[in-house]
Amino acid sequence: MMVRTWLRWSAFAAAVVTLAACVSKDEPVAPVPTTASTASSGVGGAGGAGGSESAVTSDAASTGAGGAPTYAINTSYESWHSPDVKASAFFAPHDDVEAVVLGELARAKKSLHLAFFNIRLEQVKTVLEQKVKAGLDVHVLLDKKQQDESYNTMYEDLQAVGVPVTLIENKSAADATLHDKFTVIDGERVMTGSANFSYTALHVSDESLVVAKSGDLAARYEAEFDELVAQGSAKSPAYGSEKIRAWMGPEDSLATKIGIAIDAAKKTAFIAMFNLNTDNILDALVAAKERGVNVVVVLDKKQADDPTGTADELLTAAGVKVLKALNTGSNQAEMHHKYAVLDHATVLVGSNNWTNLGSYFNDENLLVIDDVGVATRFEGNFGDLLTTYGADPAKLGLNTGMIEVTLRVSNVTLGPGLELRVFSEKGGPFEKTFALTKGELLLKVPAGTRLDYSYKIVDGSTDLVVEHGGAKLAHSFTVPYFEGPHLVTDAFIP
Repeated sequence: MMVRTWLRWSAFAAAVVTLAACVSKDEPVAPVPTTASTASSGVGGAGGAGGSESAVTSDAASTGAGGAPTYAINTSYESWHSPDVKASAFFAPHDDVEAVVLGELARAKKSLHLAFFNIRLEQVKTVLEQKVKAGLDVHVLLDKKQQDESYNTMYEDLQAVGVPVTLIENKSAADATLHDKFTVIDGERVMTGSANFSYTALHVSDESLVVAKSGDLAARYEAEFDELVAQGSAKSPAYGSEKIRAWMGPEDSLATKIGIAIDAAKKTAFIAMFNLNTDNILDALVAAKERGVNVVVVLDKKQADDPTGTADELLTAAGVKVLKALNTGSNQAEMHHKYAVLDHATVLVGSNNWTNLGSYFNDENLLVIDDVGVATRFEGNFGDLLTTYGADPAKLGLNTGMIEVTLRVSNVTLGPGLELRVFSEKGGPFEKTFALTKGELLLKVPAGTRLDYSYKIVDGSTDLVVEHGGAKLAHSFTVPYFEGPHLVTDAFIP
């Protein structure tokens, strides 16, 4: 049911924002006020932290009692980076991925099913314990080989607080594991990606997390969950024209599907991969380069420099641009991503490294997402990787100029005299606040700029309500090294 919140005019104290300042470039950010029809004419579709499940009606009264200004916030809007596929993507260490994980676990009302290589985060155990005590169907699968290590105690810790746990032993090869990292919530939401639930993964390493709402997607992950428990190996059902598809390894031949996707790329293939050695995927990347696709590959430096790792040498010899990334955030930190962005429109992301073990033996999962909004989010993260690890985007054949980005907010209705404004911190792109016209603001921003920002509703110089109460910035978006234009759809988060 749509919840509509009405607030009368009152003076709120100015918010104090305490998160890290935004990255800015030499060129200034140049916001340009625009109308809705102008901004929506581009081919973008990137998501900020926003989206909708239903449209906002416009039947709000313009004034409250005594003629005081009023506003309405439709709190039924859910924050999807891509409203089209109801999916969002988050990236450690830039985003607060732990908060996303804990928030998704906390929203469960019926069931929580987790299949993980490893879980070490105490806060996850606490939420799972609470859900068990509340009567929810909670079940955790963990890799037995990891839990046999003396430093991993989550199996015993979860059992001690009443959380059902099953250890899964993958015997298909000596080093084969349950390498999945997925969660199914209430049979309707899925979290998956490269990140195990540990402090290092969610705060220090380079990781991805996708959250999606889809009954079909959740059912497929539930089927895989049951199959892991039963030690089965059935192939996933075929798909029709779905824009977001899940495949399970090893039964669904992940390396073949990845190779076919790369073979279909026509312009660009941006890869961020912890480890890479599968022959058919390497061949597909080289073939893409030879037919004129701009192929750029980021590899974890420790893995690439290992004497057994030859992917970087092979790709470089073929003319593919390779960046070796050394994450020095901690002794355990890694460039642990496992994704590809193809032609600015398709994302491949999951738990599987593009290795023989990940392709043919481990229990893994792979999402294939055909959606410009999700792809733009991943391309923004790819730009963050280039910035972090000192690459020159121009030398990689990427667009480094000014890019058009439209911010759009659709769940706020304003009374006369009120404004919706965007702001950031001192030194950031929105140090000077800017008003949105008809819910939109067109910016011209240097490629690679990271935008961390919030919205507020103001009456003249008085803040009426600030997102998150001003405690933290609510949204972020990294402008890709791709001309766009890009559309960021945000929901106002009271």
